[in-house]
Parts: sequence; structure tokens; C-alpha cells
Amino acid sequence: TNGGTRYIPAGQGFFVNASAAGTLGVTNAVRTHSTQDFWKSDENRMNRLSLTISNGEVNDETVIYFHQDATPELDYSFDAKKMMAEASPQAYTIMGDEKMAINTLNNTTQTPTVALGISAPAEGEYTLTASNIESFDASTPILLEDIATGQKISLREMSTYTFSAGEGTSERFVVHF
Repeated sequence: TNGGTRYIPAGQGFFVNASAAGTLGVTNAVRTHSTQDFWKSDENRMNRLSLTISNGEVNDETVIYFHQDATPELDYSFDAKKMMAEASPQAYTIMGDEKMAINTLNNTTQTPTVALGISAPAEGEYTLTASNIESFDASTPILLEDIATGQKISLREMSTYTFSAGEGTSERFVVHF
């Protein structure tokens, strides 16, 4: 998908989502010379909101992206499941029962709200920072609702939000478009 081939360019990585336990072996024997292009680009994607959670020492990001070819279901061409790390703060969106690192939806009219979850490794103060807001049309409102406090803030006016959280995972926020 996405123009991929059996060749992985030098300096690139990949994830494997396994449906059962097993072993994946890669030896030097599979190395080859190829003209495969480097996959990462500096392309600026429109309608892509990045949300980063931080405890002041460690950061984690989740992305909400809107693309005309996306569906409400898992699209391997656009979406990525979240691989959780218990020892650091985590941010993720919700797609059905799945925690997502990248959640790509069709448009803000079809999906005007997106559930945003966090995982706090310890009780404390955390900050959510929104970036790439300028990738959306200026007329698109982008609000963060803190379900625990009932507070709604415009991320266009204030791109950071600091809050206290207890240890654990919760679907504490909703992003409104």
C-alpha cells in the first residue's frame, strides 16, 4: 500500500502487527541493492492536528488527520494503532475499541468530534499541546473539551492546556471540529 514494495529503503523502519505469537527473522542475507525511494517526506499535510502530551520530561503524540479517501474504519493506508508504553504519558484517539496513534477520518462534517484518551504513569500535572492548527481552514473551529472539568477551550486561541491527572488510562477529552 501507499506505493510500498518488498524493499525497505536504508534508514527506514517498519512495524509488524501480529495476530498471534511467533518469530520474525531478518538476516543480512535479505539485504539487497535497490532504487527504492526514501519514504519519509517533508510534505505538509492539510487538515492534520497533532496533540502532544507531556509531563515536563517525556512527550508522546497522537494525530487526527482528515483525508477524502479515509473511512471511519481502520485504513492501513492512513491509520496507525497505538503501541502503549506504561512508563511514560501517552495520548491516543479512539476508533471503536482500538487506541490509535494516527486516526484518519473523511471530513470534519462527517466526524465533528473525536475522543481523545490519555494514559498517565503517575498522578501529576500534564500538558497537552496542539500543533499544525494552521493546516485547517481558518473557519474550522477546533475545541478541546475536558470531560473531567467540563471546560472547553479553543485550541486556536490557546494551543496548550495543563491539567492534573491521577495514575491510569482514561478517555478524558473530546476534540470538537
